[in-house]
Parts: sequence; C-alpha cells; structure tokens
Amino acid sequence: MTPEERFLAKISPEPNTGCWLWSAGTIPSGYGVFGVNKKLVIATIWAYEHFNEPRNGLFVLHKCDTPACVNPDHLFLGTHRDNMDDMHRKGRENYFGRKGPAKTYRGGRSKMSNKAA
Repeated sequence: MTPEERFLAKISPEPNTGCWLWSAGTIPSGYGVFGVNKKLVIATIWAYEHFNEPRNGLFVLHKCDTPACVNPDHLFLGTHRDNMDDMHRKGRENYFGRKGPAKTYRGGRSKMSNKAA
C-alpha cells in the first residue's frame, strides 16, 4: 500500500461537516499521528503537504477547529502569531491544564486571590 492509500484507510468522512476524522493513533491533544518512512508524523501536516503544498516552516491551522480532522480543504497555513490569534479567537487557550479563557493569573508568587481579581 502507498502512504496515501494507508492514510485514506484511516479516515472517516463526516457528512454534516465535511471533516475527515482521523480514526487511528492520536497524541493527547487529539491530533492524529501517521507512520511514513519509519517516522511518525502529525496527520494534519502530512495531509496538508501531500494534498496541497509544502508548508515551508509555517503552521497548519484548522478552519473547522476539529483536531481529528485531516481534510486538506479544512486546513490552511499561518505563522505562529496566526495560530495564537486563531486559538484566542476560538477560545481554545489552555491555562494550567484548563481549556477556555483564563479568568485570573495565579502565578507562583501571586498574592491576589481569585475573589480579589
């Protein structure tokens, strides 16, 4: 089997959203991983580069905001700043292991309580 055939065998098209949901191995954040030439690669990166173009050091971002989606039509390139802006706009920040926007900062030397903030 070619890498493309193996890749396509690991997706499940979702008819309502058009997402191609990755049904094989994932990392804890939900992004798929895929073995190519004895190396593990992130499935979204492989999909973008295989079906679109080389990313030339840029990040692969999701239009659909679904980490398991590997549909190349749902992926686009951006800088690190673009990725951070996209994350904030969609409320996907992860402060101290908690998803969503931070309510207060509780650094190690902070004297302010959540109530006071």
